Amino acid sequence: MSNKCTVCGTEYDKICPKCREQLYSTNSFIISLKLPSLNEYIRECRGNKYRGAKFKKNFEDIISLYIRTSVGKGSLHSVTTPVYIDFEWHESTKRRDADNIASAKKFILDALCKCSILPDDSRKYVKG
Repeated sequence: MSNKCTVCGTEYDKICPKCREQLYSTNSFIISLKLPSLNEYIRECRGNKYRGAKFKKNFEDIISLYIRTSVGKGSLHSVTTPVYIDFEWHESTKRRDADNIASAKKFILDALCKCSILPDDSRKYVKG
């Protein structure tokens, strides 16, 4: 009787080789750009719903360029199994609140999906 992979659920003892490779590999990329804060995004959305959507799309497009560059360099590849994502923020000053800066995760995750790095940004694929 065979067991199921604890990650993807396929029939395999504990963790299948495909999931093991992705679990213990590291993808990384750097965005050397100041991303918008939640306050900036809210301001755009309140001004006009179309302007808010355009603001988000513009930043997703910019982030997508960084993603595609990293894919070309080999430091980032697509995944099919659940992942844990670490975000590291570097600001030149401490003027912006950490939670306002961290709201840019949404733009990054959406851009990762748009570039087919992540199949989806739901909890099925993004575990933490």
